[in-house]
Amino acid sequence: MLANNYRSSDGMNATNMDDRGIMGWIRDHWEAWAGASAVLLYYAAKTKKASDHLRSAWAWVGMFFGSIREFRDSLAVLKEQNIRIENELKPLKEIAIKANELHNLSRFAAARSRFSIASTSRAVYETTATGECTWASPGLCALFGLHSDQMTGSGWMQNIAEEDVERVRMTWHRAINEDLPYVCSYTVVRMEEGKRYKCHTTATAVRDSSGKAIGYIGTVDHQGEII
Repeated sequence: MLANNYRSSDGMNATNMDDRGIMGWIRDHWEAWAGASAVLLYYAAKTKKASDHLRSAWAWVGMFFGSIREFRDSLAVLKEQNIRIENELKPLKEIAIKANELHNLSRFAAARSRFSIASTSRAVYETTATGECTWASPGLCALFGLHSDQMTGSGWMQNIAEEDVERVRMTWHRAINEDLPYVCSYTVVRMEEGKRYKCHTTATAVRDSSGKAIGYIGTVDHQGEII
């Protein structure tokens, strides 16, 4: 038969051509090629998946080193900014040092003045801008018959004669509100001794660089005991 003498184009005898026919032969070979193709496609997919993982890993590595570079660049920028800020603040630091030196000098001057006053019998006091006593010399404390801590604030008024208290308070308010020197006469009552002393006081404002009153320094003159 023609089928028995058939040779395939590749020189190999066709198998079972007489039993299965040309269509069976084609189907067998088609299934073989399909299986091989499936295997090739499987390995191609696995290879592609591995390649995708490698690309992802490489991208992550690039991103990591890119982040390091960005961090390093940010540190460099911050360092430059810190240097610039330090250079800008340097004059301010020098001003602060000078201001502190001047403040210390003023404190020494104030201490020296108070020491000089304390070594005499002068009756001197200091107040805030609102007339609250912050310091009284030993001479003033002796005149009022009060300790220094009893003189602070408005404590010194406790030994002002009752009939003079309101006038003294109003005189202080007028001096402060109208920016005038404080000038007033009143009677100091020494209760423990049962004595009354006539006193006269004056105070002038201490001003800041803008001319605003920041406090007052005053003296009290003892005008003798009232009999």
